[in-house]
Amino acid sequence: MAGRVRHLHQDSRGRFYARVSVPAELRAALGKRELLKALGGDRQVALRALPEVIAGFNRQIESARTRLGSVETAGLAEKPVTPLTVEEISALHYADRLRADEELRDLTPGYARIGIDDGYVADVKQIVAGAASNALIHRIFGREIETHLRNGSYSCSHGGADWRRLARHLAYAEIEVLKRMFERDEGQLVTEHPQWALDHAPKPASEAVIDDSEEGDDHETSIRALFEACRKAKAGGQGGERTTKAYTGPVESLIAFLGADNVTLLTNRRISDWLSHLQFERGLAAKTVNSRYLTMVKSTLKWASNHGYIEPIAITASVSVPKKRLNREKGYTDEEARRALEFAYSYVRPADTRESDQLSAAKRWAPWLAHFTGARIGEITQLRKQDISERDGVAVMRITPDAGTTKTGLYRDVPLHRQLIEQGFLEFVKDATDDPLFYPKRDGEQEAVKSAETISNRVAKWLKDADMVPTGVAPLHGFRHAFKTNARIHGLSDRVSDAIQGHASRTAGDDYGDVTIDVKKREIEKQPDVRLDDAIDDGGRH
Repeated sequence: MAGRVRHLHQDSRGRFYARVSVPAELRAALGKRELLKALGGDRQVALRALPEVIAGFNRQIESARTRLGSVETAGLAEKPVTPLTVEEISALHYADRLRADEELRDLTPGYARIGIDDGYVADVKQIVAGAASNALIHRIFGREIETHLRNGSYSCSHGGADWRRLARHLAYAEIEVLKRMFERDEGQLVTEHPQWALDHAPKPASEAVIDDSEEGDDHETSIRALFEACRKAKAGGQGGERTTKAYTGPVESLIAFLGADNVTLLTNRRISDWLSHLQFERGLAAKTVNSRYLTMVKSTLKWASNHGYIEPIAITASVSVPKKRLNREKGYTDEEARRALEFAYSYVRPADTRESDQLSAAKRWAPWLAHFTGARIGEITQLRKQDISERDGVAVMRITPDAGTTKTGLYRDVPLHRQLIEQGFLEFVKDATDDPLFYPKRDGEQEAVKSAETISNRVAKWLKDADMVPTGVAPLHGFRHAFKTNARIHGLSDRVSDAIQGHASRTAGDDYGDVTIDVKKREIEKQPDVRLDDAIDDGGRH
């Protein structure tokens, strides 16, 4: 494995430098017994620079090892997986899904702006009730069940009683996951979990599964290998690239701080010291340390212990993030929303601007769509021309993962309010070019979520720069909060407003009956038209 940091050294003239010993078998390839780099004469500056320097040394060493064809054999050994009960598998599903949700919220605001699809919730509840077809079960949980069959943690035949029983337990766990996701969407700190999920969490194996380490001196498990195995397992062999890239830096920082790629060096105290180093010596913000660095190590170690690779490490180390103070409601008031919407309605793209047609359209329409649908702004700015259509005689916008992403992987249809249609939104869509409505389509690979997020950030800045956003209100997400408030004021059904916004069902009674497009349309039309200035309403846009 990578060379070990001896220490941060200081020479006779007071200069600091980092030193890494090169493994004996690689010294000929690198032409050195050790790697050195001067870090200056200021100890605090040297300490802040040290992790990145050591990470660079480690990359040089690993690159040399690869070139020689002698890739390190230390890592995770194969071991038969202990069979798990359906209760243990569902508890594992619950924990892994919530950790993945938390990680994605830390990576990008685009994820948190995507709603929970009520159609998906209904399908999962069918599985819980035992009323779902085998095809529906396979579509939602088939990949996960197959993984347990392959690794030996469960045994059943496709479509059999044991197969359906496992699916029902997974579906019940998924419903609990969606409830926690809804709580997080509403800004609640999730600290309470179902007792069954705690009681049935699989116990780790009594011994870590490790291969011999470098030169056969110690038995160590590579932190880097554990992290890579954890990410691969959670991504299910597909996706997860953004998460992996975001956490690679924290992994290398931890290895550099420890002085070796060795998980057996980790203790709760060492983790606490590392967090303090990040916050007070490297100067990272408490929120960054908590959401990226601590999340990475907790997630990796929890996964490794759950799967029997290491003994569990009880991490009680934490980083205090100052609580944000709220001095008012999160959403726009009626008058605040009217001002912002009037400003958007009157927007005309300047003749001498280099602004794209799509961004101009987003400034004009995104705030209005957010106001009348309560959708997250990322769901709106990722819309494509084909996502606006007619369903059963009702004009709707379809929020779908095909356009970018959704939390559940399924779509929902949201009817358009009469005022949007009267203002010409459907004509705008008809005249638009194919594919994205609100961000330019580029040749080659393009990440829809990132492009949509860029546009939503620019629209938000435009509103703020125009003094249309009150202090304490998120420029665009504030419309989502206001929608919920207005729904209650104007008598919209909670069940229907949840379905419109993509929130999970809240009660057992919500299991019965479907929320049809006609019902959604009826409830959306209860919202009054936005009152515009007479001059603007008469066509005097500026």
